[in-house]
Amino acid sequence: MHRRFWNISGKGKNYEILSKVEKCANKYGYVVDFKKFSETEFCIIVEVEEHKIEIMFQALKKIVNIEKFNEIFLRRKTEDEVYLNVTVSELN
Repeated sequence: MHRRFWNISGKGKNYEILSKVEKCANKYGYVVDFKKFSETEFCIIVEVEEHKIEIMFQALKKIVNIEKFNEIFLRRKTEDEVYLNVTVSELN
């Protein structure tokens, strides 16, 4: 199992951003762990079949910002773990 680490940031209410990210993650894989570090920082660990990772990445890009991403997407049917490090900043 390969591990991938993505840094995500979003602006808005933390529960709204978190809900959108979790919904997207569950659409393409399975959330296997969730850690809350503070009111604005979370880590979501998702198991995803490797051939679905690019699709999940593109879907997440539509709802949050993702730090520069230089990975090669393969089309194998192995499962990978994707660590989504989420930081939320409230809108004023």
